[in-house]
Amino acid sequence: MDKFYPGNDFLSIIIIFLSIWILVFSLLEERGNYQIEAIDMDECANKINQLYNRLRFCKSYLKNQEKIDEIKNISDEYRDVLKRYKKYHKINWFLSLMYKIKIYIVTRLKYDFVIIIPLVYLIYLIFTEMLKK
Repeated sequence: MDKFYPGNDFLSIIIIFLSIWILVFSLLEERGNYQIEAIDMDECANKINQLYNRLRFCKSYLKNQEKIDEIKNISDEYRDVLKRYKKYHKINWFLSLMYKIKIYIVTRLKYDFVIIIPLVYLIYLIFTEMLKK
């Protein structure tokens, strides 16, 4: 065959191309360590939930001076939790934006590159073959 045409050969190339693309994307996705992040987020949420329950108890059952002291303690503990799990709350908009850009470049850019570039190339191949006819 001296001419490339959209037939069995073209379909085979597309299937091989997509198979390799899915394999590479799956391997990159598997490298993400989401389990540790999930454990940290769950621990943070549990601590905040405990503080919330203490605050509800304080609001309902304690007297004025006891209530004020307990609310101060809860507030200090809440601040400590936020310091410990710094990456799960926003410090300010600029630092948050810079952090998001850094995370995107480190993690998501390679996924977007793996997804977009092959699709653009595949579309290019399809259109060039259609224009040759």
